Amino acid sequence: MSKVWTFITGIELTALKRPNSRWQGVRRVAIVAAIIVAAFIPAFLLTEGGDGVRDIAGGQFLADLNELESLEQQISVLEDDPAAGAELAHLKARAEELTEQTMLGYLPREGDAPQVGALAPDFRLLDLQGNPVRLSELGLPAVINFWASWCAFCIEEMPDFQRVHELAGDDVAIIGINREESLSVAQRFSDETGARYMLLLDTEDDLGGVYRVIGMPTTLYVDSEGRVAEVRVGFTTFEQILESVESITGTPLDVATAPVDLSYGQLVSDLIASQRANHAVAGDLFARFALEPALIDDIVWQRNVVGQARAWLVNLEAFQALVPPDDAEALHLDLINSLLVLETAAALLEIAVAGGDAEQIERSTALFQDTVPAFNDTSITLLEVFAFE
Repeated sequence: MSKVWTFITGIELTALKRPNSRWQGVRRVAIVAAIIVAAFIPAFLLTEGGDGVRDIAGGQFLADLNELESLEQQISVLEDDPAAGAELAHLKARAEELTEQTMLGYLPREGDAPQVGALAPDFRLLDLQGNPVRLSELGLPAVINFWASWCAFCIEEMPDFQRVHELAGDDVAIIGINREESLSVAQRFSDETGARYMLLLDTEDDLGGVYRVIGMPTTLYVDSEGRVAEVRVGFTTFEQILESVESITGTPLDVATAPVDLSYGQLVSDLIASQRANHAVAGDLFARFALEPALIDDIVWQRNVVGQARAWLVNLEAFQALVPPDDAEALHLDLINSLLVLETAAALLEIAVAGGDAEQIERSTALFQDTVPAFNDTSITLLEVFAFE
């Protein structure tokens, strides 16, 4: 276990060395929605399991699944009935059609590969409303970004992808593929980052291997012919995203039409929203541990809970970097004090997880549970009193 832990933490700590951004520090750390500091984790260390397909399917897709299940039962009953030849053939034909319609994940085609010049691997995935989306049917240049809630760089990029989405409109499909997480987690981070471009759920991580995703985030830029024009692994700035999108669309985008609000009110609102999302996910992880103590040896749970705790440190740094108005200074300081307690909880938690110390994890959990209500009350007061939301 110690070797595995050393491997995990060594990679995650490297991710803390973030590159400089155009906003010179404050905007980046605040918008980061840091959530979980764990970028560049190899693909074989997967995130929390996602919802089942039926749980996320939209009305028509669910109806197709139900019809297919019913047909399979009928076919099973009629399979050995010599008199059912014509009816059986009809049922099988319909079942084959529905099987193709409800197939999710990678859809092979000749000449595809996640490399420059090749056809981008085709896929069909469900969006956050449960509707199927097939890449090859979009008929647009596309940006395909693989992300997860535990990847801080992924979350940091989302507001910039949203901004490009607003600039490009219907000229390009901005696609964020969430890797093996639940609908509720993906929706939470969509809400908190303001991402309204096309977010798809890869609940089985079927595309991770096909697209050779070994570092997070990974982004592919696909031209109007469906061929990969560029592959980027790791964090990219707004300027880099903009340049790549302009390259695949052939159209300059006017950044003046989507100005960025760098006021204290906007930055602190973004940061509070991110911390609240973090609290929800961390709370779920602690609750799971309380019910399943064996999770102390689960590599996925270890990585996710420590990633959440490290986000407290990043968010603490972000709050400390902001300069509040004089009349908001006291409340702002109260938020920082709450995060200082979480900083202690994070240190306890990381040592406890590395050493397999369940009692220490429980102490860290108690600190977290005692601190979150105070943070929430103070943040609500700050946002309401100063009308920052």
